[in-house]
Amino acid sequence: MNEAGFFRNIIKKKLLYDCMVSRLESDTSIGIPDTYYMRENHSGWIEMKAVKRPSEIQSKIRTAQWNWWMTYLRHGGSNLYLAALYGKEGRFKLYSIDRWDACRDRNLSQMGMEFDFSSYSEEDIEYARAFLDL
Repeated sequence: MNEAGFFRNIIKKKLLYDCMVSRLESDTSIGIPDTYYMRENHSGWIEMKAVKRPSEIQSKIRTAQWNWWMTYLRHGGSNLYLAALYGKEGRFKLYSIDRWDACRDRNLSQMGMEFDFSSYSEEDIEYARAFLDL
């Protein structure tokens, strides 16, 4: 599954099914995350990546994205996540992007929470939604 399919089939239909969701692809604001969502006065950003292996996730994050994240967090931003789809089975990881110094150091392993989902079971989806504070 590619990034567009990941958004359409997983992010929008399963994780954010009851949210206002906007998918962004912007040349004017380089580094801005792919997805903005809002539900009951709670909003957030999700950057999506589709890779073959988890080890490739960090290398797919562009410098402009690290810089946007760092600036957003330094100005008090919150609810910023990275969703990475990988493997033939369509597993995905969710990262909470919550430390501007880790963005400065370009180090995904220094970020806050990380969860690895092996299925799209109802339980996994509810767990992912709780992770996103939905």
